Amino acid sequence: VLTEIEENTGIAVMSLPMLESYHIDLGFDLNLNNQ
Repeated sequence: VLTEIEENTGIAVMSLPMLESYHIDLGFDLNLNNQ
């Protein structure tokens, strides 16, 4: 995926793997099916 982005944009992409999983509480529901 990163190589494809570089090829399509001509911009170098940094690969930053996730070292630890974490949870972000956005404070609102992202359930888009029940609008």
